[in-house]
Amino acid sequence: MAQTRTPAQLAKGALRRLAQAQREPTPENYAKAYAEEGGLGSADSAPLPDKLAPLLERLVARASDDNEVRESLVDALMHGRWEQAAQGIDRTAAAATSQAQAWAGLIERLTRGLARGGRQWTMARKKESLQRVLDGSR
Repeated sequence: MAQTRTPAQLAKGALRRLAQAQREPTPENYAKAYAEEGGLGSADSAPLPDKLAPLLERLVARASDDNEVRESLVDALMHGRWEQAAQGIDRTAAAATSQAQAWAGLIERLTRGLARGGRQWTMARKKESLQRVLDGSR
């Protein structure tokens, strides 16, 4: 059964690790040694607190509609896999760009259709119909 160590024992162990490895006692080196001494591995890969997960989920929900992408991005952020998180953010940005281009094309076609003349469709009737469609899709 593993014995829990006090913070003072962990600090002494971290200093001992720094001395044995002949590393300078900088804050970064000390944080890594303290994390290693506490059994967390490297401080760079320590997972984030579980309380942060709902906040990350809310942030990521604004970035993507795809559940799989959101879950993988939150998981990467929670477990400190920064490269994987950066790739997920890049994929999300690329998807948003393509969606914006699709919207721009649709609006362009729609405005050309509104400008086209017709016997039975006055400009007012076209605008009213468009407004009905937009209201229905909200």
